[in-house]
Amino acid sequence: QRDGKEVEVALLPPSPATRGRLNYAAWVKRNRAEVERLSGGKLSYVHIEGMDQSSLDLFLRQIRTLALGKEGLVIDV
Repeated sequence: QRDGKEVEVALLPPSPATRGRLNYAAWVKRNRAEVERLSGGKLSYVHIEGMDQSSLDLFLRQIRTLALGKEGLVIDV
């Protein structure tokens, strides 16, 4: 309802490419949480998605941010 009136909204399923990106992001998030849990917060998890420049750039940014305050990193290549 919007302003007291019933509104009909059509929802479209995500494209296969979008589903793939969402599934990948969820997988990385689960892995990161598991590494944090198993290490008692001492380690962080970083995954490099592909062997291209954009993946390398993201990987390098994540190493700098996720390593802060950690004793080490699990790097998944």
